[in-house]
Amino acid sequence: MVDGAGAPPRTDGAGMTGAVECRYHGRDFTVAEMALLRELIAGPPALSRHALSKEFCRRIG
Repeated sequence: MVDGAGAPPRTDGAGMTGAVECRYHGRDFTVAEMALLRELIAGPPALSRHALSKEFCRRIG
């Protein structure tokens, strides 16, 4: 996703809805998505960044 300068934040994450918690490289992450990401980072087994990103994307669709 590419946003123009000054574009309003989007709240329609892939498969999840809710308030935007942060924006990274033009993509808005909802509170629910950030909670999922934190859970994946903290939970066993420890995942590599590659495995973490694949699992996160799989879960959010």
